[in-house]
Formats: sequence, structure tokens, C-alpha cells
Amino acid sequence: MIKRSLITPILLTVAGLQADATSPPTSPDFPPACLPTEKTVVFLSEEAPSDRTWTYRTSSQYPAVKQRFREFEGKQWTNGFDFFIAMPADGYINFSGGSLHEGGSSFGLTPEDDHYRLRGGFFVIDEDTPEGDGYIAINGSAGDRVEVRQFGETGVFMTVYNAKDIPTEVLHPTNDLRETIETDIVTYCFAGEYRTEDGRTFTFFPDRKEVKGFAEDGKSQSYTFGNEYETPVNIIILDDGRSFRIEKSDDGLLIRKCTYYSSEDLWTDGNTYATPQRIRYLFEAGNISGDFPFTALQPMTCGQIEHFTRNELRLMRNEIYARHGIRFRSADLQKHFEAKAWYAPTSDDVSKQLSEIERINIEMIRQIEKRHDENR
Repeated sequence: MIKRSLITPILLTVAGLQADATSPPTSPDFPPACLPTEKTVVFLSEEAPSDRTWTYRTSSQYPAVKQRFREFEGKQWTNGFDFFIAMPADGYINFSGGSLHEGGSSFGLTPEDDHYRLRGGFFVIDEDTPEGDGYIAINGSAGDRVEVRQFGETGVFMTVYNAKDIPTEVLHPTNDLRETIETDIVTYCFAGEYRTEDGRTFTFFPDRKEVKGFAEDGKSQSYTFGNEYETPVNIIILDDGRSFRIEKSDDGLLIRKCTYYSSEDLWTDGNTYATPQRIRYLFEAGNISGDFPFTALQPMTCGQIEHFTRNELRLMRNEIYARHGIRFRSADLQKHFEAKAWYAPTSDDVSKQLSEIERINIEMIRQIEKRHDENR
């Protein structure tokens, strides 16, 4: 893996034409398909010496790849952790990128009928390591089906399905990975109303970096995020300069004072500040019932789902079934949903009533539940 700072635009000069690229091509086996015929490519950047040249040929598959590439052109894609930029390659579309800290991540998509097949991609590292062929940096295996489709008004999503037709990864376009990560923390980790045993209330708003409960006068305060390895983490820095780590529990939050050590690029926790219990979630979704209504509106990325605890994920997944009126065999689940005014059990099997969005989210949630179990 390479530092994110090395992923800088490189000027390509191709037979008098100039274009920006996020990485140089790799080898004669993987030419950039932006070259329809044999050309010489000269890279002008600090990372690629100006006297270094490559010559490539593209295959007869280029026109088809170019046509399908339009679906990805001008977009960055993210799974909530990394970003990927598409570039036509020889017979497939290559995606390369990385996290906010380092690069070296890639995968490829081979066009096939109305979908794609997942394959390895490439990412140029340096002169001594010219390519990373065959690397798949997302959850999936070579040959998995990949669909790119619009889901209502929520946008375009890329979904990977394994050989058993089970969704394993979701990506969506992003203009700014940092903003995406911060928005996910605000919405899926912090948002809610919480109260301590002595009656102190904390409110984290779901649509902005603002919180009530820390100021003596009860007023709202804006905050920014602390970073570790150039990436936003669940540290808030209030407008008065105080900083706190916000950790989620099944029932509320653990709020601790913290201090940043620049020499280590890490935050160190101090004393516990408060342990408020959740009063309610603050997810807004029109007339959709439940604590987690967003699971009916859009496919969820791993980056979003990982902000929930193991117990929350179990309730979230089963809430999807509950909205369709399933009767639960687990007594604790039945009791939990019977306490909800909107719950009306009518069936023992609602699988045929699930939308594709809900089916995707059920499997994505299961995947993160399994990850929680493995890390115990």
C-alpha cells in the first residue's frame, strides 16, 4: 500500500492530447483504453520521471468498454471506507484508489450483457513495483456478478452478488470521501436523543454537525471531527475547543474526554464525561415505520452498517421483516416488536414481499453481524 499523498494527478501526453489521470498505466498487458491505437505515453510528475515512457496497444474490445465506461465516467465510488475512480482498460473497466490515508486499492469490472463480472484490477505503485494485477479490494470474488442500477430517487448503486446470488458489497458515487465518512458518522453513529441518570439530555442532530448537552446554557454547539491517519473518527471537537470521544453502546453512548498527540497522530482517552441512555433515534424517513427506516429506502454500505452495535444490527435486520408483518419465533424479538404501535403480525413468511433494497440490506447486515461475532 502507498501513502494517499502519492496519488496525485499525472499529466498524460498522447499524440498531442493531454488528459488528467489518477495513476499511470501499468504494463503492456494492461494498457489504458483511452488509447485507441498504439501510442507512446509520457508521464510528467514528481512520482514518474519525465524521461520514462511506455508503449501500449489496446484490444478490439475497446469500443464496447468505452461505451459501458460512460456509466462510471466522472464519478468516484465508495463503500464507506475507500474511494475508487474508474478508467477504461483493455477489455474491462479498472477502478483504482484507496483510503484517505493510503492508496493501492483496485478492482475491475468486465462488461457482460446488462451487468458486469468482478475481476482483479491494477494500481501503479512505483518504478520498482509497476503494477498490482489481480487485486480485488472490495468484498467479492473474481466472476461475481455486479449490477449498477438506479433505486428510485435515492441514486445509483453498485452491488456485488456472489455465486449464490447473495449481495456482498454496495458502493455509491461520492464527490468527497471525507464528507461521506463524516456524514455517515453523524447520521448512523451519533444521531439521537440521550439522557443521563441525573436528567441531563444530549441531542445529536442527524443532518448536521451540531449537538446539545455540552454547554452550560443548554445551547447547541457545532463541532468538527478529530482525525487519525488523515481519516475522520468518532471524536468531536466542540466550538469551545473541548474534545470528546463518542462511543456507541446497545442502549446509549459512552462519552469520554480525549487528547490529541500529534507525534502519534492518535487520540488518547481520558476520564468518562457522561454515559447517557438513548431516548430515541432521530432517523427521518417520511411515513416508513421503525427505528431504522433507512433500510427500506436505499442499499446500505458496509461503512454505514458498521456504525451499529451487534444488538442493533439484529434488531435492524428483523425490523425489515417486522414492517411486512412477520410473526417471530424468537420470543425476545416478538416482545420487542409487539411494543411498537405500527407492528401488525400477519404471516410466518414474508420473503416474497421484500424489495430488492431490503433483500440487499438484510444480507449486508448479516455480513457485518458475522464480522462482529468473529471479532469477539
